[in-house]
Amino acid sequence: MDRTHRYFFSIAALFLCLATCGDDKPKECEKPADCVGKPFGNYCKEVEGKGRCVIDCLPSPDGTDNCPPTYKCTGKADDGSLYCKPV
Repeated sequence: MDRTHRYFFSIAALFLCLATCGDDKPKECEKPADCVGKPFGNYCKEVEGKGRCVIDCLPSPDGTDNCPPTYKCTGKADDGSLYCKPV
């Protein structure tokens, strides 16, 4: 392999790494209106430093919550509030 091909493959590998490494989920929202119409996300909360559209919830004293069947009110946002998280 000559120098030109090695240079090309090195640059291609660098761009591939930059495109796939690191942050795999960009922020979804900055304000609640950004979540309107999103499935399984009616509220914008900071989760791990990024805006996420989540289902806001509060567990009730009897152990039930308003989460969909495969979700539980166990997710914790950065501010300590709860949201529905897949089980």
